[in-house]
Amino acid sequence: MGLRGIAVAAVGSVLHSRTGLALLALYLLCSLAHLAFVVQTRRKKRQEFLADHGANEARWRPFVHREPPLTPLAVLLMVPMALLTPLRIAVMIVLYIVYFSTLRLYLLGVDMNKPLPADKFPFVLKYTQVMIRIFLGTFGIWHISVEGSLPPRPEICRYTLVCNHLSYMDILIMMTLLMPAFVAKIELRSLPSFGFLCKMVHCLFIDRRPGANGQAAAIADRQRKMMSEPGKYPPLLIFPEGTTTNGTALLEFRRGAFTTGAPVIPMLVDYPSPFGSLLTAGGFQLHWECITFLESMLCGLLCFALPVKVRFLPPHEPTPEEIASPALYARNVFQIMQKATGLKGAPLTYQDKVEYLEVIYGPFTKGAKRAD
Repeated sequence: MGLRGIAVAAVGSVLHSRTGLALLALYLLCSLAHLAFVVQTRRKKRQEFLADHGANEARWRPFVHREPPLTPLAVLLMVPMALLTPLRIAVMIVLYIVYFSTLRLYLLGVDMNKPLPADKFPFVLKYTQVMIRIFLGTFGIWHISVEGSLPPRPEICRYTLVCNHLSYMDILIMMTLLMPAFVAKIELRSLPSFGFLCKMVHCLFIDRRPGANGQAAAIADRQRKMMSEPGKYPPLLIFPEGTTTNGTALLEFRRGAFTTGAPVIPMLVDYPSPFGSLLTAGGFQLHWECITFLESMLCGLLCFALPVKVRFLPPHEPTPEEIASPALYARNVFQIMQKATGLKGAPLTYQDKVEYLEVIYGPFTKGAKRAD
């Protein structure tokens, strides 16, 4: 019996079984519920909502989620992807279990508070890159367009990578390309499995609450170790904007990445989903600035393809003047990245975004989850 015969027999057995029909009905119900949720979410006109609350000021425009209105054709073409959603989620769960189970066994007995041993790192690097790439493909990111080149390991390990920040996917994409350490908010350390992943790549956990100390010192200490012991630590990835935007502007850079005068490699990430594109569910934007993680994930799963573009700019060795003035160093790198993108600069910080989010969701209480 060929594959076609096996498939026909399997479908027939499902249709003639009450249990099979019930499971099929549940599957279709979950798919349609997903579609209904996304359509309802996408129909929220956040610009009008913000205007009603007097929060449509120009200074908050880099945080407003930008999407065109859904057309009937776009909704119709989202139906097949909705039917695939439960299957895609099941594949993601399997990948998640296999990946973390394998790594935990392979790194059993390894001190995760120290850089990975040299004999363990090559396997972890390749395995992580392959598994995350498969995961991204399941989500719809089939291809990552890369422009520019990077120095090879271990030379790259003396550099600090500075990148704009658009989405929670930024980190996974960078993991597939070069598996750097990154500066992360301290809340990520306690997340199941993801916290393990952060420790595995030796991330720096930063407390971004007002009045928190030690951020610049922790970054400076890591940069000194990277330069004095090249190859021992992975390259450090920093998002100097301090939060995500919708990709229409570059926020004012924090100085933490530039205080020691360490050399940097500017890089840029973009999700060039054209408005109205039927492949991206009517122009869905993967940018994560004012929608929740669940909303973003479920909307993304209705996309057939989500294009990604990463651009590496030439390494920048600081001048004596930049070493003496972190503010000058940060401003010059900002201008390099701004010129490469053609984006306008916005004198905004993470606290401006918090104010914006409080208009949408109400004041944050202790322990409440906040968007990145």
